[in-house]
Amino acid sequence: MAKSYKTWLRPSEAAPILGLSRDRVRQLYEEGKLEGVRTRYGVLVKPESVHKVAAERTAAREARSPAAV
Repeated sequence: MAKSYKTWLRPSEAAPILGLSRDRVRQLYEEGKLEGVRTRYGVLVKPESVHKVAAERTAAREARSPAAV
């Protein structure tokens, strides 16, 4: 049975979720930081992977910012 990628995201769809450009999303895929697949139509990334990286970016940003007083 063929794998369905209907719910997977194009880099242009994942970019606003991550707060990044679509080129950076493609780069993260190429670096192995986003789970995805290359199709004849381009790269598709797994939504769960996008949300995981988004959560990691948020946590890192919060860790760097000074505590609110």
